Amino acid sequence: MLYRYVWVLLFLVYRGLFKRAFYHNTEVVKFKKAYILASNHCNAFLDPIVVAAQLKREVNFLVRGDIFNSPIKRYFLNALHQIPIYRGRDGLGNLKENNEQTFRKVYEILEENKITMIFPEGDCVPEKRLRPLKKGAARMAFGVMTKNNWEIDPYILPLAVNYAYHTQFRTEFMVGFDNSIRIMDYKELYLENEAKAINKLTQDIAIGIKNQLIEIPKHLEKETEILFQIYRSGLNYSPLLWRRNENTRLKAEQSLAKSIAKLETENLVEFEKVKANINKYGELLNQNNLTDNGIYSVLQFKSINLLSYLALPIYLLGFIINKPIKNFIEKSVQKKIKKDEFKLSIKMGFLLAIYHILALIVFSIAWLFIGIAWAFGSLILLYISSWWATLLNERYKLNKEIFSAKKFEAKNLEKFNIIAELRKNITNQFNITS
Repeated sequence: MLYRYVWVLLFLVYRGLFKRAFYHNTEVVKFKKAYILASNHCNAFLDPIVVAAQLKREVNFLVRGDIFNSPIKRYFLNALHQIPIYRGRDGLGNLKENNEQTFRKVYEILEENKITMIFPEGDCVPEKRLRPLKKGAARMAFGVMTKNNWEIDPYILPLAVNYAYHTQFRTEFMVGFDNSIRIMDYKELYLENEAKAINKLTQDIAIGIKNQLIEIPKHLEKETEILFQIYRSGLNYSPLLWRRNENTRLKAEQSLAKSIAKLETENLVEFEKVKANINKYGELLNQNNLTDNGIYSVLQFKSINLLSYLALPIYLLGFIINKPIKNFIEKSVQKKIKKDEFKLSIKMGFLLAIYHILALIVFSIAWLFIGIAWAFGSLILLYISSWWATLLNERYKLNKEIFSAKKFEAKNLEKFNIIAELRKNITNQFNITS
């Protein structure tokens, strides 16, 4: 009951938190089959949410055992299908005994053909690369098989969650499901050599996650993110279509990340030249308060969308509601939350709590003074005006970026041409259609 209630709330709220979502291969999750979902972990509480919110089946999650530190927390976490997994560094009692209970719970879930989700990296780090996997997922898989004498047929499903930016409001994310791994296929190897089977399954899980993950070497993060910005400027998505079922975007960004890493390996001289151009382009944008979106729009002869200002009254209504809330959340998170992996999750928690309270207040007042029908209408108006204001804000932001680029071109044509030429060289180097 509580799971579905929160599921609906999160489904609504994260459409405000995120600008756009891309899902690929969700149909691989079959009904009436048992799955262990194995994912990378880069954004604390959000990773399980963005996966589960788009699956019709309920998901159980393995989470840090140290957060189950009070009866109230345990009640709500259990109601939300959270299962504690204990780590040695948490220092919480008998590690082996506690995790044996967890494993038994997971076995029960899989025996009932349900879904559990695990993050086999073992911890959460906001980065775009996969860390070495722990062997817990493989051990759980083989544990439930041996317990049931290999008479059940569960699967491990590797997947990856990719965020454009890990901490920003209105970022985009991509969730890709890889091909499912049938645990039964490892029976012969497991009966022959348990350690080899665990290692092989763990390696196969890692391969599956990497197939759906955008990986960037740490020393190339800055340059690769600039390439991503250039690529994204040429994309044209309808603002009304929030969810897209495709992996085109994922494959394109994977290709860009691999291309620059490959260039470094194969032609270091050319790489250094390209790297210098990318960094110079980024520096010129920052120095002149420009964005690639603005530069691209001017080069493509795109104009400011004046018609968008006809909707200014709707924007103002939403602005009055949204702006103070957003400012409060940003300042609170910046001040209180030091670890990046928690920032976007906490922002979502604030959004959920504040808008929930606001909706109850609006509904109660409207019901008291103008009736139940108007109360529901007020909730719908609140939601639509907030959502439209968010979309309009992004349109106005782009208008401002185009205006700044046009103004810069008019006053500094020579420097603008240098920026444009750098961008052209970069797009040609990496075959970016933009």
